[in-house]
Amino acid sequence: MEGCRDLVTECANAYQVANGVTPWLAACMKGHLGIGRVQQNIDAVNRNGVSGLMLASCEGMVDVVRFLLSKSAQVDLTDANGANAKLETKKGQSPWLAACIKGHLEIVEFFAGVEGWNVDVMNSDGVTGLMLASCEGMVDVVTFLLSKGAQVNRTNPNGLSSLYFAAINGHNEVCTLLMDEGANANLESSDRSFLFLKACGEGHLDTVQFLVGKGQDIEVLNSDGLSGLMLASCEVKTNVVSFLLSKGAQVNRTDPTGVSALHIAAKNGHLEVCTLLVDKGANAYLKSRNDLSPWENACRGGHMGIVELFFGTGQKIEILDAGLLFASIKGKANVVSYLLSKGARVECTDARGLGVTPLYVAAQNGHNEVCTLLMDNGANTNHGSAQGGSPWFEACLEGHLHIVELFVSRDQDIEVVNLEEFTALMYASCGGKADVVNFLLGKGARTECHNLKGKTARDLAVEKEHAHIVELLDRHASAGMNLER
Repeated sequence: MEGCRDLVTECANAYQVANGVTPWLAACMKGHLGIGRVQQNIDAVNRNGVSGLMLASCEGMVDVVRFLLSKSAQVDLTDANGANAKLETKKGQSPWLAACIKGHLEIVEFFAGVEGWNVDVMNSDGVTGLMLASCEGMVDVVTFLLSKGAQVNRTNPNGLSSLYFAAINGHNEVCTLLMDEGANANLESSDRSFLFLKACGEGHLDTVQFLVGKGQDIEVLNSDGLSGLMLASCEVKTNVVSFLLSKGAQVNRTDPTGVSALHIAAKNGHLEVCTLLVDKGANAYLKSRNDLSPWENACRGGHMGIVELFFGTGQKIEILDAGLLFASIKGKANVVSYLLSKGARVECTDARGLGVTPLYVAAQNGHNEVCTLLMDNGANTNHGSAQGGSPWFEACLEGHLHIVELFVSRDQDIEVVNLEEFTALMYASCGGKADVVNFLLGKGARTECHNLKGKTARDLAVEKEHAHIVELLDRHASAGMNLER
């Protein structure tokens, strides 16, 4: 201290910048009160306009703040960007808000004692001291601010309140303080996400229990029609799911699209959540507006544990068949094998009456393992659909060469035709699938065949502008002519 005093006496520059911080500001920031007292201009600022009061407030240096305020430091002194102790420094930090968020109660009290001080002052983001103190669980600061009349239901531009910040971070004591002062637990944010629903989705069980204990309606919905149970099920918050179910949450409630909590959990493969929901009576066969049930979601997702769970709740053959179709579409061989073992019909067709079989959709989507399983169980590669397609034709049209080869290895007739007398070569040519066209030609497929409209495979390739297929067919025809010569 004496050394510093001597330096000042000898006219050392107390404003000299070292790494962007003057000795004076460093003293305020570090709480060296003795050094601060030798400074004549207590409102001295650095090149960014930041004063000692600002720094001391941010750093929680109570004695320095008390001293500076006792010396009438300018609370409204602005920095180079027009910010002050009430507002923000260049980096967007407010000494007042920093004191609130860090729990520096004495400094908060000092500022609040300044004549004309507004405890609800906001920064440029619309955030108040109460919001920040609530977010960090600073009980003492929250209590003080409320005693000074801080607006408990004030929100930021996104519609988020102090209670929101406290609840979402699990600060139940702060939540109690705020709600005792009239905080609204159903206050919405601008994206219409209720505080309660947010807590459910993020798994803050203590907060959910607290809000329910305060009379929160557990069936409240967000703007998408989702309940807390749905959100908790989606995010695998089993503790919240269990609690809400124990409080009587409507287990089969659906959103506007007909989707229930079980739909969501089954689609995402959340077995533990599904078990909780089913135990409380959730319907595994409830259809949504897009005609999918939780059962079908589980089958198409390949979630074997959930499929086995649901199987015990309903064993109608139509249900097994639907599951087999969906599992085949997505190539879920484990589910396909299981359902076949439970009696699902290998030649079942879709509910829309299109005549589509499990092998049809498996071949269409290129699922070789599923095709093999289905064929091992007697699936017909030539089972025709209402549109004239078949598993065989679909494999050719989509260019799934490995499945085409599989079918041929199982004695598939490559010249079989549909009702419009389309051949496999025609389908492959229409689809522009050179590998399949080449394979079929190698197996002796006839290029001169015509469909009912008199079109050959080459004609169809020309119509579809598949020049590479036309060239391939022409080359094959030319090679054949040379052999004949």
